[in-house]
Amino acid sequence: MSDYGCGCFGRWIIDEFGLPAYEYTCNHELDSFALTFTTQGGSRDHWHQFGNGRFNALAHNSGLVEVFENSRGPQWLTYSGVKRRSLGGGIAVVSEDGDFWCDLFSQERFDEGYRRVFGMGYFRKVSKHKNLVLDHIVFTPVSDDPVVASEVTVKNESNRARTITLFNYWGINLRYISESLIYTSGRRTEYGVSLMNWVGRIYGFLRNLLLWDTEQGRSSFSKKFIYHMEYDPESGLLILTPEYPGDKPMKEVPSSKNYYPKPLFLKLLNEKPSLAISSAEDFIDKRGNFQVKRPLAGVPKTFVKESPCLCLGVKLTIPRKSSRTVTFLFGYAEKSVIPKLISKYEKKARKRPLREIVREWKAKTVEFRGGEDWVSREAAWHSYYFKSSTLYDEYFENHLLPQGGAYVYLQGLHGGPRDFSLYTVPMTYLDPGLAREMLEYVLRWMRPSGELAYSGSGFGRLGGAVVHNRPSDHYLFILWAITEYIFATRDFKFLEKKVPFYPREKGLFSTVAERIKLSLNFLFEEIGFGEHGLLKVGDGDWNDGISTMVPNRSRFLKHGESVFNSALALYVLPRVIDLFRERDSEFCKFLRKKFESLRSACLGSWNGRWFYRAWDGGGNPVGGGNLFLEPVPWLLLSKALPEKVVEKLLDNVYEILDKPSPFGQYLVYPPLRTFLNYLEKGWDVNGGIWFAMNFLLTWAYGLYDPKKAWNSLLKNSMAHHANLYPNLWYGIWSGPDAYNADYAKRPGETYYHLPTPTTDFPVMNLNLHANFLTALIKLCGVEPDAEGIIITPHLPFQSFSLKTTLLELNVKVNEIEGSYNPLSPGLFCLRVKKPDYWSHQTRCYINDELVRCECKNSIITIRVNVYKKLRFRIIHIAPLT
Repeated sequence: MSDYGCGCFGRWIIDEFGLPAYEYTCNHELDSFALTFTTQGGSRDHWHQFGNGRFNALAHNSGLVEVFENSRGPQWLTYSGVKRRSLGGGIAVVSEDGDFWCDLFSQERFDEGYRRVFGMGYFRKVSKHKNLVLDHIVFTPVSDDPVVASEVTVKNESNRARTITLFNYWGINLRYISESLIYTSGRRTEYGVSLMNWVGRIYGFLRNLLLWDTEQGRSSFSKKFIYHMEYDPESGLLILTPEYPGDKPMKEVPSSKNYYPKPLFLKLLNEKPSLAISSAEDFIDKRGNFQVKRPLAGVPKTFVKESPCLCLGVKLTIPRKSSRTVTFLFGYAEKSVIPKLISKYEKKARKRPLREIVREWKAKTVEFRGGEDWVSREAAWHSYYFKSSTLYDEYFENHLLPQGGAYVYLQGLHGGPRDFSLYTVPMTYLDPGLAREMLEYVLRWMRPSGELAYSGSGFGRLGGAVVHNRPSDHYLFILWAITEYIFATRDFKFLEKKVPFYPREKGLFSTVAERIKLSLNFLFEEIGFGEHGLLKVGDGDWNDGISTMVPNRSRFLKHGESVFNSALALYVLPRVIDLFRERDSEFCKFLRKKFESLRSACLGSWNGRWFYRAWDGGGNPVGGGNLFLEPVPWLLLSKALPEKVVEKLLDNVYEILDKPSPFGQYLVYPPLRTFLNYLEKGWDVNGGIWFAMNFLLTWAYGLYDPKKAWNSLLKNSMAHHANLYPNLWYGIWSGPDAYNADYAKRPGETYYHLPTPTTDFPVMNLNLHANFLTALIKLCGVEPDAEGIIITPHLPFQSFSLKTTLLELNVKVNEIEGSYNPLSPGLFCLRVKKPDYWSHQTRCYINDELVRCECKNSIITIRVNVYKKLRFRIIHIAPLT
């Protein structure tokens, strides 16, 4: 596998399952480059995500695993904390003749050849001690089951039989991520730069003084739970049921915390354990070392308040030069469900090693071939990280793709609809069912007035994060996602789906079609238009910090206008018109008038070099001397600009935002001075590198300059960042939503400010993973509309292939073939752009049968009724040479 993009922390490999994986070889305790800046001091903790439809698990370089779930809001199940003797989970411990050792990292283990592999859906650790080798793979089955499996192979390399007790340990520490708009902890000392840092430090001091500390509050809530233990020696099933002993709200009522966690369980599959432990006090000393303090009994404690754990031990006798494999199943489910889960995986484990489930990820990822060889690895990896982040929300009764990063895992905030929409577009091609769930999830956030909330937290709670009570762009983003999904899948029945309004307790519903009209009505009437004919900005239009870049914020919030929103509307409104063309002609006529009005207004914001970003509400443009990237992609994608304007705009974007930046493109240049220096120059939205916008630009580049488009995709890749900044762990296998510009302080790192210390959780943000896939799919030329699919490749090479769940495409020099798997039958129109060098006759085949096709303006058109998966093939009959 290509070494490009490995960084200094390990290497990319093809693992035993035939999938890309990252082997982490760094000695993070001693290697100087492993120390990374955070707002709480230097950190050597690096981690990888593996997950399924219910769990996100973090595999740390120290060897421990923390499991995260979201059924009643964001919470950790195995949060690591030595003070509570919770070391995380997924830890194998060996006891032999009074000697205890485990597969957590140590210098002794490292010197003996300790291995760590971050794989698709798993974390593998290989450790050795006294001629015993533990090969331990911790993985989430590719399923919707709330379980994690630990498969441990013990290999005896000595010349004698060995009798050991093998333990599988999971420290139970329920840490609920309650909403924290400004994240603090007792260790946080950095809140920004210059004046803003002093403001933050004063704020942090007051919070600590008044015991408002974010993590203290979460820890205090966690400590209140008591745990009831149940253990069946015959089956070997160990269950801990948490109970909150104080006053609590009704179970179905929205709440800021989870007062009703489910039972946690551990089971040794297809064998009986020798003993069970439910309190870490019996197994771990105060420094976090495994050490038996008293003789271990076969029956654990029945009631646990301090240091709960799930731990099973099995006695094994392993002959010389032999090995033995055992599998444990950890889970979080209602008691009635636990036996079914165990039965399911015991049956699977009897047929083959359970770890073989990991191979199923191959069918879930995007396969791309073309250009640089490492791009195929990155495409597959992005799609894995994207899909494996899935969680479930019981209040909204849907799966969701969380934005992730510091927003979710530190601040406890889900949001917003704009991000969910950005993720829905590529998920339409990877997993149409999950994409549909995401659309429903966002629509369930809508109130009967049409208002969409900015963020979600806790169990069923929605809000505006104080400063974002009136965001203006969400209504357009969700319409883009809806039209992309319906056009690409042909699931027009989704328009008639009835979806509840928020809050669900009121029992109010509307159809998706009605929601579309309601969204536009709210946008046009409640958000409204300004004096220049542009849509207003509200308190944010994707750029949450835009209101800090104007001299009068209150006036801007009331009267400010957004070129970004208006540009996005130029792309979205024709799609909505296309969708409703046969349903409501008057509505379409109304939207056409809005489109023309907005087109004129946008052109009125052209200054001869670029488009203004906004108007400040006092008659002054924002961005007269600063080129903002945000509106540019939508203006280009809308194809609503005169040709000369496009040429000038592209030249300036490339020369000012693209060419000078060694990685990605600047969001704005030159950066601005913001209120209280809240946003450092070159950080965050004040000139940082943002994937959400850069990959949209990549797509837009493709319409006009395929070479620039491909270079932009490469320039925004993880591999390129890792090559430029090899001593930074994040950015190699995952990353944040934005990086600092090369000219800024801490170049190539991510940002932090008063509310959000992105540096402290700098990975697992889906804007990186999802938007790479959107750009790649669009550069392959896939564009759906009301009639069907248009394939117009925008790549600078003749041959490539793309494979997703919904669509496959294989483009060769004289042949274009593929398949399409719509969700609903009906008339389908396939249009393919004929390559410029195809100068002779073509033949078209559908499901291996020759069919008639039309060719006009270099577009080959095939119309066919689709009832199931469709295979197509277009051949250029080139003359013999």
